Order: sequence, then structure tokens, then C-alpha cells
Amino acid sequence: MNTDVIALAADSTITINDKKTYNGVNKIFMLSNDPPMGIMVFGLGKFENISIETLIKEYSKKTDFKKLKNIINIKNDFLKYLTEVTQATNINIFLDSHLKNF
Repeated sequence: MNTDVIALAADSTITINDKKTYNGVNKIFMLSNDPPMGIMVFGLGKFENISIETLIKEYSKKTDFKKLKNIINIKNDFLKYLTEVTQATNINIFLDSHLKNF
């Protein structure tokens, strides 16, 4: 990390339902090229029985990040998106356990 960038690295193993593990999985995703922004997950394969990779990629496709203007608005919009597409009732538990450092 320096004043211009943060480098992220991750292994390629992911666990689903604390039982099954898969190798060769992406954990770092590009959200936007303009402004440049990424998201990284750990220990999470699915949310509400939907692949977290799919949720992130679909959110990235539909979102105008310039319009949202800052990371707080993006976080809130992402949580709203998760609630809408999954009809999640436990979004706060998800936030507390997986998005603490958003």
C-alpha cells in the first residue's frame, strides 16, 4: 500500500457451507474501471444460495459508479442490491460477518 494504490492478493480456494472446498476460484473482482475499484472476498462462496461471484459481477454491470460518487454510497447501494436480488432477511448478519472492512 502507498499513497496511490493498494495491492491485493488471495489464494484460489473457497469453502461453501463450511463443508465443501473448491480450488481455482476468483476472490478479487474489478467493480469499476472509472473510477478504478475492486472488491475482494474471503471465506464466502454463496450468499442466499447464489454465488457471491455472480452477485458481484452482476452488480458491477448494472452500476454507474461515477453517479454514486463515494465508497459509502457504493456500499449502501451494494447492500440494497443484495437485498433486492436475494430477498435477504439477514443482510445485517451478512454485513457484520463479511463486509466489516468495506
